[in-house]
Amino acid sequence: MPTMDDACTREQRALIIAKIAGRRVVASISGGKDSAAMALFLRELEIEADLVFCDTGWEHDKTYEYLRGELTNHLGPIAEIRGDLLMPDLVRKKGMFPSRTRRFCTEQLKVFPLQRYIKAKQDEIGDVVNAVGIRAAESRARSKMPEWEWNDGFDCEVWRPLIRWTEQDVIEIHRRHGLRPNPLYLEGARRVGCWPCIFAAKAEIRHIATVDPQRIDQIRELEAEVQASAKARYDAKGESFESLGFNRPTFFQAMGSLRTEGGKEGRCVPIDDVIAWSKTSHGGKQVELFQAGDTEAGCMRWGLCETNPPDEPEPEAPMKRYFRIDFDCIRFSIVARDREHVVELLKEHYRTMDDNYEEQRAANGDPDIVELTTEQAASHKLWDDARDGGLYPMTTFELGAVASSEY
Repeated sequence: MPTMDDACTREQRALIIAKIAGRRVVASISGGKDSAAMALFLRELEIEADLVFCDTGWEHDKTYEYLRGELTNHLGPIAEIRGDLLMPDLVRKKGMFPSRTRRFCTEQLKVFPLQRYIKAKQDEIGDVVNAVGIRAAESRARSKMPEWEWNDGFDCEVWRPLIRWTEQDVIEIHRRHGLRPNPLYLEGARRVGCWPCIFAAKAEIRHIATVDPQRIDQIRELEAEVQASAKARYDAKGESFESLGFNRPTFFQAMGSLRTEGGKEGRCVPIDDVIAWSKTSHGGKQVELFQAGDTEAGCMRWGLCETNPPDEPEPEAPMKRYFRIDFDCIRFSIVARDREHVVELLKEHYRTMDDNYEEQRAANGDPDIVELTTEQAASHKLWDDARDGGLYPMTTFELGAVASSEY
């Protein structure tokens, strides 16, 4: 765990301080667990930083409450910056939704406001370092990012102090400082921030549709507004969606595994069709009538379940064991109650990998041609075997034991 008493020794801290070289640190805060962990780590390193939050106008109300309440109380003042327009009004002005090729949401709502903030800091105090809470384990693209690099767009050096951290490291530093995570995590959300992002995974869409139907209503209304605006533009030119060969603009696009009566939908998919797709099992065809709830997974992941009545004593915490799982081509560790729980967690992992695989197929534009990573290939074989009632041959090794109440 990267702390002053363990992985980050005094010598390592000295190297970091030397690298910063007296520059002021501007730390980007999102209201999520990683950026909060980064701010706590800076405190442990005794590095002062200006904390800044880019308000997109598309976060969940609980994220704003958490950021302005508990997070500010623990970390200190957090400056809030925003673009000229927030997400809903930006979409209305553009007359379109962001997409994979036109990510104007990121530029207008985050990049440009942060550039202006950093430029103002530089004019005031000189050179700065922009610290961001990115971890290599989050994605293949982020795994290739260095800890330090120059960014021409911000005209400063970017520092990723958590680049080699695990999710458990992030949870542990929250526990150590007594900081509860964003409550959305405890309700089952895998990520916070834009609610939802245009790149939201299948499970995320399903979760939001379940816990926040008002946001789905808002997306539906935005789709209707943008489609009406586009229709008016085409009508003025004597054209139509059909004559131009355009789909009606929607929030989510390129859901390749969603099928309609006429075959695959194409790039633009209405929100109600996306919600229906999010409730299906592997392949996007069969609706799962009984899906495991996300709330328990969220609470268990953070070790912060509060499901017992307040006037009843907490039951004694069950012991959890660390297992190492060996397959032909991958090896990893997992925390579980017993072997049966290992199998349960593995199956859920394969389902997630399947969802990611479907998204990659859609992004490639050809559902039959996709380059699998080793982990994806392994997970697909494992999930296929699991669906058939068995699992790929594995061995487990007990490595130790901790009480689940320890986070």
